[in-house]
Amino acid sequence: MYTKTLKGLNKIVQLTALYKDKRYQTDKNVLIDKTNLFVSYIINSNFLQWDIQDFEPVSLNAKILASMLGDYEYIKIARLLKDSGIITIDHSYLPQSIGGENAYSKQYGLTEQAKEMGLFKAGLLSKRMVVKITNSKLSIGNQALSDPIHGKILKNLFQFHFREEKAQPILDNVLISGTKSKREYYQSSFDMLSQMNNYTMSSEYFLTDGFYYTVSDLVGRSFHYISTVPKSFRKCLIHNSGETLAEIDLSNSQPMLLGLEYLKTTSFFQTNTIYRNKVDIKIKENRNIDKVLCYVTAIREKEGKKLFKTLIKGKLYEKVAEMAKKHNDLDFYTLFTEDYSEFKKQVLAYGFYNRLIPLDHIHKAEKYLLALFPNFMMRIRKLKKENNYKVPSIKAQTSESGIFVYDFFKIYNGFGASNHDSILTTKSNAKEVESTLQGVIQQHYPILQDKHSTNLFKTEYYG
Repeated sequence: MYTKTLKGLNKIVQLTALYKDKRYQTDKNVLIDKTNLFVSYIINSNFLQWDIQDFEPVSLNAKILASMLGDYEYIKIARLLKDSGIITIDHSYLPQSIGGENAYSKQYGLTEQAKEMGLFKAGLLSKRMVVKITNSKLSIGNQALSDPIHGKILKNLFQFHFREEKAQPILDNVLISGTKSKREYYQSSFDMLSQMNNYTMSSEYFLTDGFYYTVSDLVGRSFHYISTVPKSFRKCLIHNSGETLAEIDLSNSQPMLLGLEYLKTTSFFQTNTIYRNKVDIKIKENRNIDKVLCYVTAIREKEGKKLFKTLIKGKLYEKVAEMAKKHNDLDFYTLFTEDYSEFKKQVLAYGFYNRLIPLDHIHKAEKYLLALFPNFMMRIRKLKKENNYKVPSIKAQTSESGIFVYDFFKIYNGFGASNHDSILTTKSNAKEVESTLQGVIQQHYPILQDKHSTNLFKTEYYG
């Protein structure tokens, strides 16, 4: 059994007083294993990044750390790693829910020194830790299987088959021209997916190093091995019956959901019934009532109507690019035309999810969004100021999870697996999945009519 860790971390641990104070070699080995396991939690939580230089601080729940590393031992290990220059610790807690109970997590990140060490696959030294991790993996897996929602997804994950012959040319090309980090990412993904083809029992999946199924206690997202492999490899998957797949995703998912959530909270609004029947009535907020329980919002407001129309047509990024061009920012506009994926990343990262920065120092992405939708973006800034700068991201991801995990799989009983803002299913089930998603998103946002929701999702078929 192996853990993902940092090259040379074992030697660093061996130089510490905590290691030297251990009397028996077995206890020393356990400390090394636990330290590697702590670091692996940070690494594994960054599975959406294949380059270690892009790794970000992550929330690690205290209860989970205590259960695997010991109530007080994990605190000592965290201090050891911090004092050794390996990790950073953000002591501002984020609330989470564990088994219906309130719990809190700190943010742990790798230092630049740690990132320079590089990733390494370390074998466990202690039989005690092998047994503990084995039991933990089986327990987590079986608990997910017994869940009415996650059990559906997990059982479906066992039905994927990886076409190695189709993926091999993709891997060969990356091994020739890709960076070191990219080569390692693609090779490990290829090996892991190939390995899964040989399994028939759930315990085989649970105990392999590459397989995992976790649920974010903060936002409800489900993370699994299919959701984190390269998309080009995802296109090489088929159902074990031989049927090809389709992926149905929500266009511009997180900006879309942030915008729709905002439109539900504006000061002038109208009920969905009134909107659908096109009754010419405008309901104003009754200031004598704490909160008026109505759906939907500023359709008749100039900015609200503009925002709604932009979101529904999937034109948000295009509008930002046009605003950049209007301000003679040709570099940012060219990024939109030549590298759309990177442009989207910058708008999300710096326009919506960046730390709260004074208005005269904000990134150009936020500047153009503010010019387009000042009330909407000031609401985003207010959320960051009153809570935490990560709250907009948390809200968007929570909305995604509600749609693509919990509400969708309450209704849908066919083959499918969630992938954050999309569902991966068989070609024959694609239309049913899209129809179900349309119904679910309309339940979340009744302002959406059939003509709107049919344009929100796009389906890509994998041959």
